[in-house]
Amino acid sequence: MVDKAGAISICAYGGQEECIDMFVRNNTVAGSVYAGFTMPGHACGEGNQRYSGNVAHSMTGFKSGHGLFFQNTPSQTDCVEWDGFMAYKCYYQGAFAYPNSKTVVMSNMIMVDNKEGFGANIVNGDD
Repeated sequence: MVDKAGAISICAYGGQEECIDMFVRNNTVAGSVYAGFTMPGHACGEGNQRYSGNVAHSMTGFKSGHGLFFQNTPSQTDCVEWDGFMAYKCYYQGAFAYPNSKTVVMSNMIMVDNKEGFGANIVNGDD
């Protein structure tokens, strides 16, 4: 589960499969404590029609302050993708992913002047 202190929290409260018709495009957020955006990704190769053109900046926090915090839906176990985001002047990482997929793809991302660019912890239930 994700800390829900994101400025824009999309489908982070559970029931992500119900967020089929949600579109969040071309938004800018600033000054949130945990993350600018908390949202799921999309299946690899599908293209990002739902969440694109968003910008997060000036996120604060200790061991947090992510511009973008990504998670995936339970059905995305092979590959999950995020693209088309920008984050700058974030305390920690511009983008961070915590998926349970075997493969993570981040493309068309711009990360500027963050403590760290981006990162991913892959949580896979396989032994």
